Amino acid sequence: MPLLSVDELSITFTGRGRRDVRAVDGVSFDVDQGQVVGLVGESGCGKSVTSLALMGLLPKKGVKLGGRAEYDGKDLLTLSSNAMRDMRGKHLAMIFQDPLSSLNPVIPVGLQVTEILERHRGMKGAAARKEAADLLDRVGIPDPTRRLKEYPHQLSGGMRQRALIAMAVACAPRMLIADEPTTALDVTIQAQILELLKELVDQQGTALLMITHDLGVVAGLCDQVNVLYAGKAVESAGRPRAVRAAHPPVRARAARLDPAPGRPPGRAAAPDPGLHQRPDRLGRRLRLRAPLRPLHPGVPERDAAADRAGRRGPRRPLRQPGAHRRRGQDPRCPGRAGRGRGGGDGSRRARRAEDPGAGRAGGGREGRDRRGRRRTGGEARGREEEGRVMSLLELDDVKVHFPVKKGLIFDRTVGHVYAVDGVSLSVEEGQTYGLVGESGCGKTTLGRSVLRLVDITDGSVNFDGTDLAKLPAEEMRTFRRRLQMVFQDPLGSLNPRQNIESILSEGMAAHGIGGTREERREKIRDILAKVGLPANALARYPHEFSGGQRQRIGIARALVLEPDVIICDEPVSALDVSIQAQVINLLEELQESLGLTYLVIAHDLAVVRHISDVIGVMYLGSLVEEAPSDALYAEPKHPYTKALMSAVPVPDPEVEDRRERILLTGDLPSPANPPAGCRFHTRCPWAQDTLCATERPALKDVGGGHKVACHFAAEIAAGTVERTAASVVPATREEMADRVVETPAE
Repeated sequence: MPLLSVDELSITFTGRGRRDVRAVDGVSFDVDQGQVVGLVGESGCGKSVTSLALMGLLPKKGVKLGGRAEYDGKDLLTLSSNAMRDMRGKHLAMIFQDPLSSLNPVIPVGLQVTEILERHRGMKGAAARKEAADLLDRVGIPDPTRRLKEYPHQLSGGMRQRALIAMAVACAPRMLIADEPTTALDVTIQAQILELLKELVDQQGTALLMITHDLGVVAGLCDQVNVLYAGKAVESAGRPRAVRAAHPPVRARAARLDPAPGRPPGRAAAPDPGLHQRPDRLGRRLRLRAPLRPLHPGVPERDAAADRAGRRGPRRPLRQPGAHRRRGQDPRCPGRAGRGRGGGDGSRRARRAEDPGAGRAGGGREGRDRRGRRRTGGEARGREEEGRVMSLLELDDVKVHFPVKKGLIFDRTVGHVYAVDGVSLSVEEGQTYGLVGESGCGKTTLGRSVLRLVDITDGSVNFDGTDLAKLPAEEMRTFRRRLQMVFQDPLGSLNPRQNIESILSEGMAAHGIGGTREERREKIRDILAKVGLPANALARYPHEFSGGQRQRIGIARALVLEPDVIICDEPVSALDVSIQAQVINLLEELQESLGLTYLVIAHDLAVVRHISDVIGVMYLGSLVEEAPSDALYAEPKHPYTKALMSAVPVPDPEVEDRRERILLTGDLPSPANPPAGCRFHTRCPWAQDTLCATERPALKDVGGGHKVACHFAAEIAAGTVERTAASVVPATREEMADRVVETPAE
């Protein structure tokens, strides 16, 4: 008998004056003890609402439940509130999708963890605090004792997600429901969390219901996969078959932006040696239920020499077919005849296809900037200073150190958190610079420091020849019109009490854009049309939009001020792959038509590879590697970059079963107490005590614009440095008995 048996589950939302909404319609599946079952589907398909129904967290009014959900012989849908309260924690636990709204903002993280231990395990005082610190340490939060005293807003997004996971596993529940548990995590922490979930299943026999849109996670973790689409289960199969299933939504999500190292090229990709090229060189596109085709075959391929010279060649955009439905059949289905939204002759994409050069950064977009200077969109805006041409945005040895203070009456500084510690980079006009790294490495802090949303301790931020670090606050407000940011959490960054018109017009009024309210409203309508939102969105509020639509609103808020540079902080991290494609398409189209420059902060290596020209890898506040996108993925030189590449899940069960991943050993050091010498040497498989532990390597150019901060980068590439130890982890649980293997140098 299965531990959980869901039979014909239906969930209908009712309300006065509006039609009923059937969110889930006849879904059935079983979960056995020690089994991992996946629920896969895009946003709005009913995955999360199914989990909320199983946990008894749906409101009592306005919701109709049908079917049965039997857990250990008890129907969860009919239990009282008190009975469900006793079930949660010890028997059932859940990892929620949005950590910021799930954690209490006015209670320290430690108290929220110990509350569970006191309620369900009877632990008190010091014993509960020690157990809470052990739980935080187990899920990879550095310096857990200090983090217990911090509030949720003081943690990065990834750390908040890990704190939620620690709370869920605190009582070792018999069944764990994980709602997108790795969505906000970088790949190295994702690998650690997946290993932790595997251990819970293998060692404690925990049943796991995994809700995700990442088929790479499914391929390496799940025993059974159920695919939901529009509230219905469209396919159910074992792991090897599920990822190659015949149903269109499954085939669509099995294709990613880019194959990870070791993955077969697939149908649309060229065989080796093209495996390490950019996706647009391969003709490969993100596939969302229908093949993503170039809009106009006449557009030339990107030129490698042009990339190395720093010029941005024309890039064929992704194609996102239409999303509307007709009489129960989704027009995005590959089996349906006809075209999607982007294929009509009158569409904006079709008009662009008639003139490939129109509206592109390199296609002759001319005009004058706000200072009256004539410029061409495809040319780098330079500024002569001391005999050299400056980039549009240059950061030179930027440091952001937060003081750690102590004392009730007289605060005294007892230390510093070295969030950003000497980062230098440059971004050309019309270029996209991708910044990747683990949670807490300083990516977001660096992006905020450019806008002076956090104070810069030392260094300079030169924008168009002006050092923003030295500007008075009043002048900096003027410059923020040209520098805008798309924040990581769209719901948290939009005022819930304002409608969309008020949100977008607020910045315009502050900077004197648009003389009258009607002029501002007309400009907002134009911007909403650019980002793919209807004009009637003006009167609606943020909670009335989906996650992808809220992210579009965040982009529109930045665009209304006509900026030159947009800093995108994790713009697609919490979105499923279909919505990711829409947002990525939008960013590229806006860049080509408006000549925008992007600094993209992300932990999704596939997204960064697709959209970026140059990529920088950060670790513990410093850049450890920087290179053109193709060069970095073809031959990563820093051991940390190699570990990042190794940790990317592969959405192919056969490859996932065969390949080995390098799990970084040791804990992530605290930025308040970084290690001496190379900051990565405490976790590096190739670390040498004689030099790595004593001398900090500088970021040096090793040729072709490829920079690396490693004493032994050349020796590692040549294979002449002995690997000290590496945790090599098989993907299959059948090999978990030999999970950690000490691998000597070949």
